[in-house]
Amino acid sequence: MTEPSTDPQPKRRWRALRWPLRGVYLLVILAIASLVVLAYPPGGRDISLPDWARARIEARMDAAMPGGNVTVGAVGIRLSRERMLPQIRFRDVALTSDGQQLSLIHI
Repeated sequence: MTEPSTDPQPKRRWRALRWPLRGVYLLVILAIASLVVLAYPPGGRDISLPDWARARIEARMDAAMPGGNVTVGAVGIRLSRERMLPQIRFRDVALTSDGQQLSLIHI
């Protein structure tokens, strides 16, 4: 039988390539992040939440308002350009109680 080789050369090659490979990995991540920011600029544009998220938000608002009902038309998220803080925007919010409309807000 032959004995396994104990040559340290393959380990040295990988050790020598470790930092350059990390650099390439970092450049790829930065390139992808740049493309995402260019495709979806962080400020000035609303990103609409899916219907299931809107339904969950609406259900929580209903639970917090006993005896009333809250209906939300759409929910969006926007990042402010100045401070990069998220803003949650509600559209077409209606408050009703006992079948009577208390308030209707169109934004």
